Amino acid sequence: MVRRRRNRPERNPDAASPRRPPWDDALHLLAARALSAAELHGRLLERGHSSLDADEALRRARQAGYIDDRALALDHVLVRSAGRGLGRARLMRELNERGVDAALARDAWQRAVDEHGVDEQALLRERIARKLGPRPTAAALRRVYNAMLRAGFEPSDVRSALGPYLSSAGVDDDDEGSFESAEPHERNGI
Repeated sequence: MVRRRRNRPERNPDAASPRRPPWDDALHLLAARALSAAELHGRLLERGHSSLDADEALRRARQAGYIDDRALALDHVLVRSAGRGLGRARLMRELNERGVDAALARDAWQRAVDEHGVDEQALLRERIARKLGPRPTAAALRRVYNAMLRAGFEPSDVRSALGPYLSSAGVDDDDEGSFESAEPHERNGI
């Protein structure tokens, strides 16, 4: 049996599509994912709303408690540090990309450490142990070193955490220079 398509009127792509009011668009966006104030504002502008309308929708969202960059930053730090084992520098970079103020991002990290027990050194050791087998090679150590830098850990902390693996890989402590990043590692100074 062959199914027939119903005759539907053709959509004219040049015709202006009906837009939702800015507040409705804001609610729609926030229902899908928690957004920072900057993200919500930017997305409203992308949808064709004026800056004035986007500002008003943002004001209403803040007033209703739907936008809270402080809470968003803390949640981001807790989830991404526990779930992905990311370090401070990477999390600060991600929050910066989401438009969260640097001071709020640093405060979120400090609160995660003080109130929620986030331990960057423990995260680093756990990630390294997962990535390296019982007898890692020198090449595996270099690969993990670079991966930990990309994950946002400080180079000196990574070298220190890799210390116990050096002898099993046949790398002398004097040969630590071989773990200098083979890939460019950028820091944004946050």
